[in-house]
Amino acid sequence: MIKLTKFTGEEIFINAEIIKTIENAADTVLVLSTDERILIKESAEEVQELFMKYKKEIHGTTNLTSIF
Repeated sequence: MIKLTKFTGEEIFINAEIIKTIENAADTVLVLSTDERILIKESAEEVQELFMKYKKEIHGTTNLTSIF
């Protein structure tokens, strides 16, 4: 899970595996596999970095090409 901040300031933990897309317009919107949309403070790039860190921790590797 990754920790993110809702636009309201509330901290949430999201299962990184259910992130479908990240919309990076004026604000950052996570779209989950359930089609739920969550407005967050972090940029798309920050979410990507958190996702990559999560994957490294789960798979115990720095070579992520074998994961995708």
